[in-house]
Amino acid sequence: MDARLALKVTDLAQAPKLVAAALAADGCKIQSQTATQITAKRGSQLKMRTLGGAFVNLKVLPVQVQVDFTATSGAGEVRIWARDDLGFGVMLGMEAKYADAVNDLAAIVANAVNPIGDSTPAPKSDFCTMCGAKAQPDMSFCGKCGAAL
Repeated sequence: MDARLALKVTDLAQAPKLVAAALAADGCKIQSQTATQITAKRGSQLKMRTLGGAFVNLKVLPVQVQVDFTATSGAGEVRIWARDDLGFGVMLGMEAKYADAVNDLAAIVANAVNPIGDSTPAPKSDFCTMCGAKAQPDMSFCGKCGAAL
């Protein structure tokens, strides 16, 4: 399960800083960071397997993201590739939940570079960035933890 996005940005030098800050704020562990690429991981296979994937919120499901920063004829492009990090095992019955977790992480990265984007709106996450609860499109605050959406 994966999500891929490519976004044009006006300030490529600023993009890695914005992405790294957003990933850290989301609780991701940055595995590697260079001027042209960031790879990060969110969630825990151990916690997900111990508690059971059906009973954990999206922030616990193990997912990875790779973000590439490429200079283009404009200013630059940010390519996002988010994917599940289940490892061995089967996600039988959890495909939709994993898809939500992958799409949520991709949206977090896309929203991080939105201020330097080429005015194309970034996708809005369907989940609270603080607790992972499902959010309704018309909500301004999370119904579970009260965080601003």
